[in-house]
Amino acid sequence: MMTSISQFALASVIFFSFGAPTAFCTSLDGINPKDQPKVIKLIPANGSSVPPVAVRELKIMFNVDMNTKNFSVSTPCKDSGVCYKNGFWLDNRTLVIRVDRRLKPNYKYELGIGTKTTMTSAEGLHLEPVWWRFDTLM
Repeated sequence: MMTSISQFALASVIFFSFGAPTAFCTSLDGINPKDQPKVIKLIPANGSSVPPVAVRELKIMFNVDMNTKNFSVSTPCKDSGVCYKNGFWLDNRTLVIRVDRRLKPNYKYELGIGTKTTMTSAEGLHLEPVWWRFDTLM
């Protein structure tokens, strides 16, 4: 039987900021939808099943340059979440999260990427929050 992390129970948002507050754009009037930040690749892939020992880093890749002064990834850490202290921008479009401990085998993980106000593109456009789910194998 697979255990699961509830999307709402035990969730804690971890928000990191590396500088002065940034102005946020809240209107899409006159904005080209291609410029809107989107997650284009997740490692491990959303919905995938992976060996737990294979996961030492999580990667989030975006379609546009992002504001690299902050990021927000929510996950319950305690016994069942993806615990991390070391998250960093590899470049303007790739966020890396180094996992503090091995993931549990036979487990469903769920992480939230961004909030309506915390993650923006370099141009100040908001990232719509994304849920990232993957399982670990036995």
